[in-house]
Amino acid sequence: MRDTTEIPDVWQRSLAHPWLSGAEYHSSLDSTNAHGLRRLKSLPESLPACPWPYLILAEEQESGRGRGSHMWYSTQGALTFSLLWEMPPVREGSAPLSLLVGAVVCEALEPLCGCDPVRLKWPNDVYIRQRKIAGILIEAPGDPKGMHVIGIGVNVNNSFDNAPQEVQSRAISLQAVAANACHPSDVLSAILDRMNDVFDRQCFPSWSESMPWERFCLLRGKSVRLQTASGDIIGICRGTQSNGALLVADANQRTHAVHSGEVIAFDCG
Repeated sequence: MRDTTEIPDVWQRSLAHPWLSGAEYHSSLDSTNAHGLRRLKSLPESLPACPWPYLILAEEQESGRGRGSHMWYSTQGALTFSLLWEMPPVREGSAPLSLLVGAVVCEALEPLCGCDPVRLKWPNDVYIRQRKIAGILIEAPGDPKGMHVIGIGVNVNNSFDNAPQEVQSRAISLQAVAANACHPSDVLSAILDRMNDVFDRQCFPSWSESMPWERFCLLRGKSVRLQTASGDIIGICRGTQSNGALLVADANQRTHAVHSGEVIAFDCG
């Protein structure tokens, strides 16, 4: 079932991707994640969780959300979408979904970025040239059980000329680094192709256990400052564990395994 809003031709191919169970297009929404959560709440209680993903795409978001209290700055030319999805089984103690999806997005963007390395800033931001190019926000409403709303925003052809100074200083668009011109629909197709390869095959357990996110780790070897529920941690990042925890060695050489927190500062050198 598709949204009744007329879908522009440029989006037709990606919204008909074979991995999807359905899709809807909006020229504008408050937030694709907020819309996805509302859609899940409206499902009949007797309806089981959908094993295949459902896509919600918006060309513009009026109130895009990021992790915690952060907002996602989005203008025309960006790619903003959410997937309603039931995660495949993983072993106990595996990495969080944010890192797994982050690795998929990195793998999808890598061929589009020329010689510029793509990096993943723990736990859910994608960087190129030390600037943020994509963000991931995952929410689990709890009902239907096992369902997730996976929000992904990618700066493709959008400009930051009118953005707040803080955004201008830390964001970048794909058009600045891409080997060839891309439309947001091309980037969406690339991400869905990679998700299909990874999440819809028997290889998913071995792929996730190989710690694919570690190859893209932006913070390894850098000075970092983390904000956690028990206080700030300052030290040198030593990478990640197989369960996704970020390893930080403080000034006393004590290594902290951080499972939940926010990197509020890191060395960009």
